[in-house]
Amino acid sequence: MGMTIEQLLAKATRLLKEHGVATARLDAEVILAHLLNCQRIDFIIKPREIIEESIEKQYQQKIKERSQGKPVQYIIGQQEFMGLNFQVTPAVLIPRPDTEILVERAIEEAQNMHRPLNIVDIGTGSGAVTLSLAHFIQGCHVHSVDISKEASEIAQENARNLCLEEKVTFYIGDIFSPLGPELQKSVDLLISNPPYIPREEINHLQREVRLFEPHLALDGGEDGLDFYRRLIQEGKKFLSSQGKMIFEVGHDQAEDVVQIMKEEDYFKRIEIKKDLAGIKRVVLGEAKHFQP
Repeated sequence: MGMTIEQLLAKATRLLKEHGVATARLDAEVILAHLLNCQRIDFIIKPREIIEESIEKQYQQKIKERSQGKPVQYIIGQQEFMGLNFQVTPAVLIPRPDTEILVERAIEEAQNMHRPLNIVDIGTGSGAVTLSLAHFIQGCHVHSVDISKEASEIAQENARNLCLEEKVTFYIGDIFSPLGPELQKSVDLLISNPPYIPREEINHLQREVRLFEPHLALDGGEDGLDFYRRLIQEGKKFLSSQGKMIFEVGHDQAEDVVQIMKEEDYFKRIEIKKDLAGIKRVVLGEAKHFQP
């Protein structure tokens, strides 16, 4: 006879705890719920239900992967962001709740602009930022750029799943290189959650990030600021009059990014927005009315 739901969960939880997984019970439940196509609450309702042997084998394999550090999101192939469901693979960074403040800030700015907007998102990844903006901002079009072909394919699949293909154009290339001249001086919002981890710190990140997430999406150069310098310097030619750049930044980088903006003498308004934990998480710069 096979194991019951509760027996299987208890065994998986013990194994994950032995391997240092802090959220052992939660992860065990999420993975099993995905395999059974049910909700975690169902485990409380029917803890003695017997699990089929084929499901049990799949589950044990996925728990083994989690015990080795593979993130739950990659194991089940999805992650929620801004209330939307996104397909994720190891080709893309896992969308984090911290990044929702970037999207929320962009939506606030969009609501104050009162016109159809041209938006550029640099560093598409799974499409979490791009597609959330396309979903929540009426009358906008998002130009979404990523250097990774694999990441762009995942984002395009997510666009199809969310029925947002008509509101997004995807590009593959390095930062602004694939964008045509027709976009110059026409972008109302330039959004990015770029790689911002200082290179030497990557090897000290938690194993789930260090071993499984794409370093291409993490490595921000020697001081973590390389992409901000390029985004700010090269992005100026794309912003419309009063266009805005809005970036997510690392926990100790906001003042440095503000300084880079100030050195350009291009912005009339520069703001920092904190997250719920009080961490300076987003930097915004609004272009001056007059652009030489």
